[in-house]
Amino acid sequence: MKRFVMGIDGGATKTHVMICDTELNKVCLMEGGASSHEFLPGGFDEAAGVLEALIDDALFKAGIGIGDVECAVFGLAGLDVSYQYDEMEKRIKAFLGCPFLLFNDAFLPILAGSDSGYGIGAINGTGFSVAGLDRNGNRLQIGGFHEFSDDFGGGKWYTEQVISAVYRYMYKLGEKSVMVDLVTEGLGFPADEMFMENVNRLFTSDRNALRLTCCKALHRAADEGDRTARSIIEKSVSEYSLIFDSMLDKLDFGEDKVNVVVTGSQFTRGSAFIMESLRDIMDRRLELMTFSDPPVFGAVAEALRSLGKIQERKVLFHVLRENMNHGK
Repeated sequence: MKRFVMGIDGGATKTHVMICDTELNKVCLMEGGASSHEFLPGGFDEAAGVLEALIDDALFKAGIGIGDVECAVFGLAGLDVSYQYDEMEKRIKAFLGCPFLLFNDAFLPILAGSDSGYGIGAINGTGFSVAGLDRNGNRLQIGGFHEFSDDFGGGKWYTEQVISAVYRYMYKLGEKSVMVDLVTEGLGFPADEMFMENVNRLFTSDRNALRLTCCKALHRAADEGDRTARSIIEKSVSEYSLIFDSMLDKLDFGEDKVNVVVTGSQFTRGSAFIMESLRDIMDRRLELMTFSDPPVFGAVAEALRSLGKIQERKVLFHVLRENMNHGK
């Protein structure tokens, strides 16, 4: 009888559920929308409903029931303090009939990409979060509280900075950035007296489109050498580097090199400038690694590890990619 594990990566824009058997012969991946309680009007209840529905769909696609799953690992955006873990845990227990582990999604890059099994994981996608896991199993999360924790990163913050740069040029005698034309062309309306009204309308109706246009403009302008765009990215990179240094201070990684595994669209599909800047400023003890596979791979790896099925990561992820949605 086959044994199965399940990994879930729930973010502010999309959610992945991956199911595989412990021999890696059957692998199934499902994708859905946002499942972070912070980005859903119904909060924890709506987030749990999204997760339950997507898990049901994934189980149906895999042709199994929840009773066939021996362990599930969740990495969920927005789990930053203990009460948030508690709220999601009790809701997941109410619908999920198998053992599970619960992490903030910033831990998934560590579980997926760190050669040692511990290190630092950094999210730079729609949101911003950094997690550390040391050699003794101690966890630390920094960021994730938006303006309250000075989260200088993530699509939401970049969008605010880009729109501010356009507004400063229009009304405060600011320097004209390459981003002005890129944003107005991308959004389809000019930098005139109606600009902010149109931005607010789009923010209400389709904030994802607004964020995507602004982030593309930022990264393109930075790679073209635009000073305003580069100053935004440099401020963001400095914040990430400061947090990495804090992780080195507060956690016990020993004397070896520490893997910093970064993921999220702003890192993996953003400008070359953002990665170059991060490498230039990081402490020498840190080794930067980019994880471009779905972070849900990390959740699957941890679920297998918890059952004693230790797999070499490169081999595991190759098999997951090859067998995805082509199970026997």
